[in-house]
Amino acid sequence: MNSQDKGRRAERELCKIVTASTGEKCHRTPMSGAIPSISSADLYGEVFNKDHTLQFQAWEAKNRQAISFRKWWSETKDRAALSGRRPVLAIRLPNAEWVVCSWINDYLGAYGTIKHLEKEIEAMRASA
Repeated sequence: MNSQDKGRRAERELCKIVTASTGEKCHRTPMSGAIPSISSADLYGEVFNKDHTLQFQAWEAKNRQAISFRKWWSETKDRAALSGRRPVLAIRLPNAEWVVCSWINDYLGAYGTIKHLEKEIEAMRASA
């Protein structure tokens, strides 16, 4: 298996995980990485959602034995900036689970939103 096939397989796997976790259908970006100068939001990142509900994120997937974090994070940030999205880097080492890197404020903001929604749901249940 060549490195491109390995990368595509990892991207498809990541899409399945994102879809299963969020309920939002995500797709691998066709020819991802091949057209770095196009700034169309639908083309940036390794996975995208046709309904644009995950549009604020630019995903990059790396499935390698050796980690080049600084290089990969720089690439992820650059691509995200071209499309006006927030960078998300997903890394998987052989025989390991995926690890996701993002800005801490993005993570904490999402966590805060989830906690806020949980409280709202709890309040609605209590009043019903």
